[in-house]
Amino acid sequence: MKKPITSFFALLLFACGASAQPSGLVYELDTLFKGWHEREKLSGELLVARNDTILYQQALGFSDPIRQTPLKPGMPFNLASVAKQFVTMGIMILKEERRLDYDDDVRYHLKGFTYAGITIRHLMTHTSGLTEYFELWEKHAPQDRIFSNHDLLKMYHDLKPPLDFEPGAEFRYSNTGYLMLALVMEAVAGMPAEAFILDRIIEPLGLKATFPYHLGMPSYPHPDRVLGFEWKNGKAEPADLYNIDGVFGDGNMYASAPDLQKWSQALREHKLVSEATQAEAFKPFSLTSGAKSYYGFGWGLQPDGISVSHTGGWVGFRNFILRDLEGGYDVVFLSNSSADGRAVRLRELKAMIDRYRTTRITNVFLADGSGKPLQKGELRLQGNRILEVGRALSPNPGERVVNGKGKVLSPGFIDTHSHHDRDMFEKRSMPEVVSQGITTIVVGQDGGSHFPLRELWATLDSTPVAVNVASYAGHNTLRRRAMGNFTRQASAAEVEKMKTLLAQEMESGALGLATGLEYDPGIYSSREEVLALSRVLKTYNGRYISHIRSEDRYLKEAVEEILFIGKKVKIPVQISHMKLAIVSQWGKADSLLQVLDKARKRGIQVTADVYPYEYWQATMTVLFPDRNFTDLNAARFALTELTTPEGMFIANYEPDTTLEGQTLADLAAARGQAPEVVYLDLIKTVLEQQAEESVICTSMDPTDVGKLLAWPWSNVCTDGTLNGTHPRGAGSFPKVLRLYQREQGLFDLPEAIRKMTSLAAQNMGFRDRGLLQPGYVADLVLFDPDTVTDHADMVQPTALSEGILQVWVNGREVWKDGETMGNLPGKAVKR
Repeated sequence: MKKPITSFFALLLFACGASAQPSGLVYELDTLFKGWHEREKLSGELLVARNDTILYQQALGFSDPIRQTPLKPGMPFNLASVAKQFVTMGIMILKEERRLDYDDDVRYHLKGFTYAGITIRHLMTHTSGLTEYFELWEKHAPQDRIFSNHDLLKMYHDLKPPLDFEPGAEFRYSNTGYLMLALVMEAVAGMPAEAFILDRIIEPLGLKATFPYHLGMPSYPHPDRVLGFEWKNGKAEPADLYNIDGVFGDGNMYASAPDLQKWSQALREHKLVSEATQAEAFKPFSLTSGAKSYYGFGWGLQPDGISVSHTGGWVGFRNFILRDLEGGYDVVFLSNSSADGRAVRLRELKAMIDRYRTTRITNVFLADGSGKPLQKGELRLQGNRILEVGRALSPNPGERVVNGKGKVLSPGFIDTHSHHDRDMFEKRSMPEVVSQGITTIVVGQDGGSHFPLRELWATLDSTPVAVNVASYAGHNTLRRRAMGNFTRQASAAEVEKMKTLLAQEMESGALGLATGLEYDPGIYSSREEVLALSRVLKTYNGRYISHIRSEDRYLKEAVEEILFIGKKVKIPVQISHMKLAIVSQWGKADSLLQVLDKARKRGIQVTADVYPYEYWQATMTVLFPDRNFTDLNAARFALTELTTPEGMFIANYEPDTTLEGQTLADLAAARGQAPEVVYLDLIKTVLEQQAEESVICTSMDPTDVGKLLAWPWSNVCTDGTLNGTHPRGAGSFPKVLRLYQREQGLFDLPEAIRKMTSLAAQNMGFRDRGLLQPGYVADLVLFDPDTVTDHADMVQPTALSEGILQVWVNGREVWKDGETMGNLPGKAVKR
């Protein structure tokens, strides 16, 4: 029994966790709904319930604007496409009665239907390929008479419009399919679909303000039917049914908000069909390609399985229903004033509900990110924050429970040096990232960044991705803006321009300044230029991260430079992808770390990040610090001390893509030339054509890599991309857990997790990430430490890892059981 409400409000009577303030949801809902009404002249009703308790109900506007009839709670609206779920329920009832099967050919039941290979399941899931009927109606049907389902069937029989695609090949929303579905119901049930739904669904559930109605019926059976309208030049004009509306199945049902909540509760209690039959409605459809379509039987699905929803829009009506399958929430929004924005409204309301729902993760070993030993325990999250952590938490009524099955739960991994942003808006689910357990990436590295950053933040807001994104301001980006791409030192005036631009980016939320001092044009900057820019960071409590001037022959001087900046400006400094990339330095990782330890003892806040590979990826020109690309001796030095012809792999070569995938040794043998000659010739061609290129070079000793990773102030990074040719973009974090932790035992599991979480957060200046603590952001990773494994290699550089079982970003699942979940909860992380 629903609880009564006063003045259209209901008290929030459920528990949402130890620190929740339930009344806050009512206030937020009321503010949001009234804001829509005031800003957009929205006319409609909003109802939010949990199980059988209405939490909020409000109606604002007119049921008939021409007569100025006020809208009251509980009036019936035209549901438009929200009606489709009633049609599929009718089909499910017939299936349970063994009068049809979902995979029956439609022709078996529907005389006059001529399309081969289309099943009832195809109709329900919008995968039939049937073209939409509206344009055909306009061109071929008499406009002065009412159009019916049987008219539609005859029209498709006579005209035989071709399918848009082969049945089962694609998802494409088709109202035609649902009109055919209503005809199937009529043929099988022996009565009109409207009558069957009334007899088998509406009346048994006692839905007093729910009914089919179209213009082919003599009258509508409810005196308070809400009429659709639209605002034109400040005046309300009718926008209601017209002659096409003699059809039924794709819409033309009416219901009140309380009836829809009652309907949802009936589904929850399996009053119409069995639980097993109803579960079919919420399963994705497998397309012939193997991909999944997340539309069930009259319901849009979320990949995480937490909620289902459907929108509807026709004439003046704009509606949606959202059902939280685990928390028991129902959201019903019905509008009759043509004010659209359903997707935005649905997203706003879902996010609001999510902030109050809780999830308890049980039966896990907690690696809290601090480096402390693992503890058996549980964690509760609410919205996008961790609410409680403990050995055994008291259950909350109706909350979601995730059984961790004895695996390890840790904070989400933070990639402090990432280039995954290059393709993130084209590949928003970012499987190569989330399958590693990464929940936050830090971009703007090696001197290059989005500019201005405010545009990146705006794009992330409008086009979110699966993970959080933070960014540095790139030195090379600022330099080009201030002085063009000049290969010289900057003047004092140009440095001042760069300082102004850097301050602007810091105001926008940049973490600090990132330099790429081996790359153009940063290689031409003086130490004084970098120092002057770094002083700007001090004002903003910013940080300095650097691909230092040399990772090989001038490593000592390059390290001294970053320590000098850290000492002079007194800001944190981080060495990007720290390495010893010259043969003469192999085996000397301890010496480098001693230098850094001494600096830390002197008060210099120096840290580093490291990726777990012996080969790097960059341009061919990076190995020429003097930028003399005709110097054979410099080329020979590069191919003996810095890499080898066998170790230089052509990853990308725009002038001749047939060279990609070969080594320099392969090319030299094929041409019958010395490797250094071929090397310089490749560079010459690239420079002449101003083309893109990159190489992957084996250049480090694996023992050194391990020691640099094990340094207490080194965190893990990838330096990778989504679609790159280097496996680090898809495999770095699992490789550390597999190779350096599990197989080599360079550090224990808690320390490995610290390097991926709290240390990374500390090194980036993040204050609410990296630990399993109440109040921290609910970025989480559930993984199996015994099986976590990287699969990316030089042959398959984007192969996904295994052993990362589940990943949450801002409290929402983005990865589970080897698949992305379709959720895109990533946020901009600003300083």
